[in-house]
Amino acid sequence: MPIKLQKESDIKHLLEKEDVFVMDEKKAERQDIRPVDIAVLDLTPSDDKTWIRLIKSLSNTLLQVNLTLMVPECLRDITSKGGELGYFREDFSAVRKRCFDGLIVTGSNRKIRGYESEDFRKEIHSLFDWADSHVTSAFYLSYGAKEALNYYYGTGNTELTDKEPQIFTQRLTAERIPLIRGFDDEFPAPFSGSCIINGDELRERNDIIVLAESSETGIYLLMNKDGSRIFCPGDPVYSDSACIVRWRAQSNALFSNWLNYYVYQNTPFELNRIILE
Repeated sequence: MPIKLQKESDIKHLLEKEDVFVMDEKKAERQDIRPVDIAVLDLTPSDDKTWIRLIKSLSNTLLQVNLTLMVPECLRDITSKGGELGYFREDFSAVRKRCFDGLIVTGSNRKIRGYESEDFRKEIHSLFDWADSHVTSAFYLSYGAKEALNYYYGTGNTELTDKEPQIFTQRLTAERIPLIRGFDDEFPAPFSGSCIINGDELRERNDIIVLAESSETGIYLLMNKDGSRIFCPGDPVYSDSACIVRWRAQSNALFSNWLNYYVYQNTPFELNRIILE
């Protein structure tokens, strides 16, 4: 949460130089406060583990979060059979008229085939278009990030593999970006899959910021300049490893920073205004 100053002064600029989130009194007085509405589209519908990990990460914040769990309609049959949370998930078609402060699209379940089908591609691409006009900030993870990057920027088709995530050292490539506030300059993080995102073409774009990468995985974390689209082609909610204790702290910081700086601080109090703005 921000530090509020009573009046505009030189100390505000001093604190901002030290990467402290500062809000002046006038802006604080204009802020309305309410719970944030977050939608999660799960592409691992037969497994509750992803949901639980995400919920844990989203709960490590002072903000109150209203969570809506969604699945692609074409995967509904798989969803209803798997996991205790199956019947609490709504079809995307049932909520597409609503607006949300934030959206998270997860990775895929590599044991389930059908992601190459035309019906799935149409539905997931329809969701990307919907998010652009109905969501303040969308956070695409793992397979969801790779598919979204290809859709928006033509980075190449996403391939599914059966490989379990491995730990790779990632290096920050940007400074003073709120999303990576609190991160070490180098940090271990899980990554799986054969689709490596090459940063050369993306770096030539003036609307993209590459935040972290490694020689083994390519780009690990990137975003557009206004934070309305954030991509992590890695596996930020993966936690089944004894070597990953250090990453859990960074993962919690990642989701906390996203919720605070790119959702809560930017979204309108009246959600329907997202469409108008």
